[in-house]
Amino acid sequence: MAREPAATTPSTSASAPEPPPPPADTGGPQPSPFDPTRELVMVRLIALENATARCEAELAETEAVRFQLRDRADEADVIRRHAINNLWRFTPDDINEALETVIGLRGDLSVLEERIRHATERLAEMREEREFLTRLLRAVDELPALDGATVDE
Repeated sequence: MAREPAATTPSTSASAPEPPPPPADTGGPQPSPFDPTRELVMVRLIALENATARCEAELAETEAVRFQLRDRADEADVIRRHAINNLWRFTPDDINEALETVIGLRGDLSVLEERIRHATERLAEMREEREFLTRLLRAVDELPALDGATVDE
């Protein structure tokens, strides 16, 4: 006995699932597709603000130490000049100590000046990055919502 082909009717169970209903309007602001980007930029801005504050504090402290070191180096330089101008009054050890003190303080001052230069450069870089991220955040906030937005060509 020959079988008749089964009638093909679309069944509701085999069709593609229906998309979920849209979320109910809660009256609050709708989430933007740029919210994750905005959040990442905000996190980086906060981290950058903290790093900038630490760098500024370190720079202020280093500059205070530099002023103290300069005063000590100037005082040691006066002693060195006095020792050189009056060689016959001082022992070789006294003259050597005066020279070593000046050399040591000038070396410390040079190292400190280099630290200040690096900290100042880093601070300038952080300020530039902060300015860029602030502009980026402003641009993300100004982007139109993608729903219903059209691009004029």
